Amino acid sequence: MGMGIGVQRTLAVGGLAVTGFLAMPIAATFLDHPPGRENWIIPAAVGGMAAVGAGIAALNPAIVPGMSRRLPAMAAGAGIGVAAGVAGFVALQVLLGD
Repeated sequence: MGMGIGVQRTLAVGGLAVTGFLAMPIAATFLDHPPGRENWIIPAAVGGMAAVGAGIAALNPAIVPGMSRRLPAMAAGAGIGVAAGVAGFVALQVLLGD
Protein backbone atom coordinates (compact mmCIF):
# COMPACT_ATOMS: atom_id res chain seq x y z
CA MET A 1 0.00 0.00 0.00
CA GLY A 2 1.51 3.32 -1.07
CA MET A 3 1.36 6.73 0.45
CA GLY A 4 -1.70 8.83 -0.18
CA ILE A 5 -1.45 11.87 -2.42
CA GLY A 6 -1.92 14.19 0.56
CA VAL A 7 1.14 12.72 2.25
CA GLN A 8 3.13 12.97 -0.99
CA ARG A 9 2.16 16.64 -1.38
CA THR A 10 3.09 17.39 2.22
CA LEU A 11 6.48 15.70 1.84
CA ALA A 12 7.13 17.52 -1.46
CA VAL A 13 6.27 20.95 -0.03
CA GLY A 14 8.23 20.23 3.15
CA GLY A 15 11.23 19.14 1.13
CA LEU A 16 11.00 22.25 -1.03
CA ALA A 17 10.76 24.43 2.07
CA VAL A 18 13.91 22.92 3.55
CA THR A 19 15.71 23.12 0.21
CA GLY A 20 14.57 26.72 -0.19
CA PHE A 21 16.02 27.58 3.20
CA LEU A 22 19.35 25.97 2.29
CA ALA A 23 19.55 27.18 -1.34
CA MET A 24 21.03 30.59 -0.56
CA PRO A 25 23.84 29.37 1.74
CA ILE A 26 24.72 26.58 -0.69
CA ALA A 27 24.87 29.01 -3.62
CA ALA A 28 26.94 31.42 -1.53
CA THR A 29 29.39 28.66 -0.67
CA PHE A 30 30.27 28.16 -4.31
CA LEU A 31 29.84 31.68 -5.67
CA ASP A 32 31.23 33.92 -2.93
CA HIS A 33 34.86 33.33 -3.96
CA PRO A 34 36.61 34.63 -6.04
CA PRO A 35 35.36 38.21 -5.62
CA GLY A 36 33.09 39.50 -8.34
CA ARG A 37 30.81 36.49 -8.56
CA GLU A 38 28.67 37.35 -5.52
CA ASN A 39 26.07 38.96 -7.80
CA TRP A 40 25.21 35.48 -9.06
CA ILE A 41 24.23 34.04 -5.66
CA ILE A 42 20.54 34.98 -5.76
CA PRO A 43 19.97 34.04 -9.44
CA ALA A 44 21.74 30.72 -8.89
CA ALA A 45 19.66 29.95 -5.78
CA VAL A 46 16.39 30.83 -7.54
CA GLY A 47 17.34 28.87 -10.66
CA GLY A 48 18.32 25.90 -8.54
CA MET A 49 15.01 25.99 -6.71
CA ALA A 50 13.12 26.17 -10.01
CA ALA A 51 15.03 23.09 -11.18
CA VAL A 52 14.38 21.21 -7.94
CA GLY A 53 10.66 22.07 -8.02
CA ALA A 54 10.36 21.03 -11.66
CA GLY A 55 12.24 17.81 -10.94
CA ILE A 56 9.99 16.87 -8.05
CA ALA A 57 6.89 17.57 -10.14
CA ALA A 58 8.33 15.58 -13.06
CA LEU A 59 8.84 12.56 -10.83
CA ASN A 60 5.25 12.69 -9.58
CA PRO A 61 2.96 15.07 -11.52
CA ALA A 62 0.00 14.22 -9.28
CA ILE A 63 1.48 16.19 -6.37
CA VAL A 64 0.51 19.42 -8.15
CA PRO A 65 -3.27 19.78 -7.69
CA GLY A 66 -5.19 19.58 -10.96
CA MET A 67 -2.17 18.52 -13.01
CA SER A 68 -1.94 15.04 -14.43
CA ARG A 69 0.34 15.77 -17.38
CA ARG A 70 4.07 16.10 -16.86
CA LEU A 71 4.97 19.39 -18.62
CA PRO A 72 2.32 21.62 -16.98
CA ALA A 73 3.10 19.98 -13.65
CA MET A 74 6.80 20.75 -14.14
CA ALA A 75 6.01 24.41 -14.85
CA ALA A 76 3.85 24.59 -11.73
CA GLY A 77 6.53 22.77 -9.74
CA ALA A 78 9.14 25.28 -10.91
CA GLY A 79 6.90 28.10 -9.72
CA ILE A 80 6.39 26.41 -6.37
CA GLY A 81 10.16 25.88 -6.12
CA VAL A 82 10.84 29.57 -6.78
CA ALA A 83 8.23 30.52 -4.17
CA ALA A 84 9.91 28.17 -1.68
CA GLY A 85 13.28 29.74 -2.51
CA VAL A 86 11.94 33.25 -1.90
CA ALA A 87 10.31 32.14 1.35
CA GLY A 88 13.58 30.54 2.44
CA PHE A 89 15.47 33.72 1.57
CA VAL A 90 13.05 35.83 3.64
CA ALA A 91 13.26 33.39 6.56
CA LEU A 92 17.04 33.44 6.40
CA GLN A 93 17.10 37.24 6.41
CA VAL A 94 14.72 37.38 9.38
CA LEU A 95 16.81 34.87 11.33
CA LEU A 96 20.06 36.67 10.54
CA GLY A 97 18.53 40.04 11.35
CA ASP A 98 19.66 41.74 8.13
